[in-house]
Order: sequence, then C-alpha cells, then structure tokens
Amino acid sequence: MSKKSISESELKVMEKIWESERMLTIAEILAALTENGEEWSYNTVAMLLVRLTEKKYVSSTKSTKGRLLYFPLVGRADFNREEATDFVSKFGGTLKDLLSAFSSNKPLKKEEIEELKEWIKKIDD
Repeated sequence: MSKKSISESELKVMEKIWESERMLTIAEILAALTENGEEWSYNTVAMLLVRLTEKKYVSSTKSTKGRLLYFPLVGRADFNREEATDFVSKFGGTLKDLLSAFSSNKPLKKEEIEELKEWIKKIDD
C-alpha cells in the first residue's frame, strides 16, 4: 500500500467512512463527526476529504442529485497493517526490536511474557 501518512483529524474522517460501510456526503460525515460533541465545520471536513483524496485513501462519485459521495479506497485492515509496519520500522524494523524498546524501561511481567508466547504459538501454527 505505502500511502502517505494521515493526520489525526484525517483518521477521524476515515473512521466515520469505514464505519458507515456506504458512500457518504460531506454533510453525513460532518453529522457523524459531531455526534460525540466535537465541533467540526463543513469546510474543515471538505478540506480533509480533499487531502484524503490526494493521498488516495478515499475517492468520490457524484450522486443523482449532483452531490459528491465519498468512499474508501483503503480498507481498515490494510490501513492497520501498513501503520503497524511503519511503526515497527521506526524501532529497527523487527518485532523483537520493538519489544526490546518497550521492555528496556520497564521489564515485562511474567503474565505478559506468557501472553506473547501464546500469541507467537498461534502465529507459528
């Protein structure tokens, strides 16, 4: 995938698009974003959608009424996988390097080590 990174605000817009599982207008995305009390403006959402379109995370099509309907080009699972890969690469590129960075300041608890072992067993099977 290797897309450009997205901001926290862009991610919030993407979350609403992923959650809907259908194409949405700017007004519908705005309504979904403001449901939890956050303040968003129509222009801000429109600008974020332009950025997401440029970064190839979303695209749009015109409805029969001439309004733009936005839909994801990248699925949530693919996005998560790419973000995780990018995150791990910042710590040396391996999961071992990442875990070492986390455990260097605070040793892992025995319970956490056992959970990791079980997780690795599931992957290995």
